[in-house]
Amino acid sequence: MSSIDVTAIVPITERVEHVDQLILSYHHALAATGKSYEFLFLISPAWDRFKPSLQAIIDEGVPGKIVTFSRHFGEATAIQVGGEMANGEIIMTLTPYEQIAPEAITQLLDNLTDGTDMVIVNRSPRVDGAFNQAQARWFHRILNLFAEVKFNDMGCGIKAFKRDLLTEIRLYGDLHRFIPQLAHQQGFKVKEIDIAQSPRDAHRRVYSANTYLGRLFDLLTIIFLTKFNQKPLRFFGAGGAIALGISLLGLLYIFIERVFFDVGAADRPLLVLFSLLLVLGVQLGAIGLVGETIIFTHAKNSRPYTIRKIVNGEETPKDGA
Repeated sequence: MSSIDVTAIVPITERVEHVDQLILSYHHALAATGKSYEFLFLISPAWDRFKPSLQAIIDEGVPGKIVTFSRHFGEATAIQVGGEMANGEIIMTLTPYEQIAPEAITQLLDNLTDGTDMVIVNRSPRVDGAFNQAQARWFHRILNLFAEVKFNDMGCGIKAFKRDLLTEIRLYGDLHRFIPQLAHQQGFKVKEIDIAQSPRDAHRRVYSANTYLGRLFDLLTIIFLTKFNQKPLRFFGAGGAIALGISLLGLLYIFIERVFFDVGAADRPLLVLFSLLLVLGVQLGAIGLVGETIIFTHAKNSRPYTIRKIVNGEETPKDGA
């Protein structure tokens, strides 16, 4: 059994602010819990300039190690690699910028009880501007339309969870924001707690058009993975049925006009439109069926569940035995 209680993963891949002071604050907060712990700093090449200061912190007595990637792989990969290297029974992901007061991270450990596999933070009350809050509100509103369980702050990177959780889910791209949804889908119990947002996290954040487009694609990806991954025909079939229904009604309308009212059909743009919708509907349905076939073929190798506990007990003897 590992002698480390907590592994704190700090992915330094996108945004870094006051990292020296922040890591020391995390260090003091974890030390106050009485638990043994370690830090893993996973650094993308673009942030190599922070290695000397992090090494100085380690030399001063902060337990940890630095892992440098050969190129930028993103935060999801950093967390996945950190989970594979972690020695702690509990993993915390901590941001290299202040989202909540550093001493508040111990509240996650307090809430990670036997019945809870993961604890995440909802920054509440929020102290950032109306624009930032509006962005977050619309993001979660769209996500929660399709989610089985609703969370309020996917943008907070501070989480605590049991180590075996990362062995059951697969992270890639920018899916690190959606670890709670992926964990819930796999059968883990996720708890969200309210912690006040740090004033240092309140500055206005406006991203590029590519970033917003990427977030939209991330939303579509997580919705499909969590809701339709095991039943793709329902996703593609719904769109195909709508397109097919509209096309058949439209073609029937054109047919009735041509036969009973002597209205020409050959030179009508609607004929082309409804014909294209007919082809689209058939194609979407076919994609859904192919997806169902692939899932059925590989079903024996898939395990979309997690066994929490197996209890062994002796069989109760029958009367007269």
